[in-house]
Formats: sequence, structure tokens, C-alpha cells
Amino acid sequence: MLTAGSLYVGRSHLCSTFLYGRDFNSFADVANPEGTNEALSFFGGFVQEDVAVRGRIVISDRLGLLRQPPPGTRDPSETFVGFYPGLKLWLYSRIRLAFESGFRNQNRATRGLIFVELVL
Repeated sequence: MLTAGSLYVGRSHLCSTFLYGRDFNSFADVANPEGTNEALSFFGGFVQEDVAVRGRIVISDRLGLLRQPPPGTRDPSETFVGFYPGLKLWLYSRIRLAFESGFRNQNRATRGLIFVELVL
């Protein structure tokens, strides 16, 4: 299941997505090629706001939440949360330079990204 929304208010763009998934036979490996018939599910999503500050500069922030078992395990589900502030600079009408930093819980590393986007 996927649900998405988008709203523009003045110089602000607010968007969100909610996801839910379930696999009824999650674990197949060499020992169990047909799987173990153990079901796993996840749900989560994000809310993001982009604010046009000046002509070619956009400040963004995104809050993401995911509830699932720790990756690669059958352990009970945990909640993973991340906050991702960023800055986007339009270089040309369809090309922008972007920076994003991610602050995440559950002892996951903080990360930063710099990338060039082609906007169609």
C-alpha cells in the first residue's frame, strides 16, 4: 500500500508518503529454498517540506519513520526515525546542487550527501 500527498502554500511545498508492506514467506536461503513461511511486515513513511528562501535557494527538511524488524533478522519490530535537513541550489533551470545531512536513531550513523540533480 502506498499513500502520498502534496500541498503548495506560498513558497512552501509540503509532501508526504506512507508505506505498508507484508511478505508472507520472508526467509528463503540455501537451506530453505522454499522459505520458512514466516511473515514479516513494515510500515512507515516521511513528511518533507521545501521552502524557497530566495530565487534559486531552497531549504528542505524531512522526517522519516519506519517500523520493521532490524534488517536481516526475525527480531521484534523496532522504530527507526531520521531527520534530514538540506539545502538545494538551482544552478540552471533543470540542474540543481543539493546537500543533505541525516540524523538517525538506533545507533545508526549520521550521514551527509552532496549530489547534482537533473530535474525533469
